[in-house]
Amino acid sequence: MSMQSQYNLISREEEREMTLLAADASSGLTPWSPFARGKLTRDWIQTTARTETDLVSQALYAQAEDGDRAVAAVVADVASLDLDLSADERARLEGRYVPRLREGF
Repeated sequence: MSMQSQYNLISREEEREMTLLAADASSGLTPWSPFARGKLTRDWIQTTARTETDLVSQALYAQAEDGDRAVAAVVADVASLDLDLSADERARLEGRYVPRLREGF
């Protein structure tokens, strides 16, 4: 058995309950949207055909836009090809996370 859930730096709600439940039940987790549908890979105000037409994305990331923008700004500041992040860099990446209400399907 495996659970598929959105998991990225701006959507981490699964950590609260489901990750622990899956570990307890020896179940797998399949994360999707690690780059938050592109929100963590480009300037926040940059638009693409997807940002203009993807209604699901617009709904998923409408709840905490200020917090999401802050997370994306830190990602842009920290981003590099060096995959060994310092404890300070990890703390900065996770520090602006804003918990959300349950949403989705």
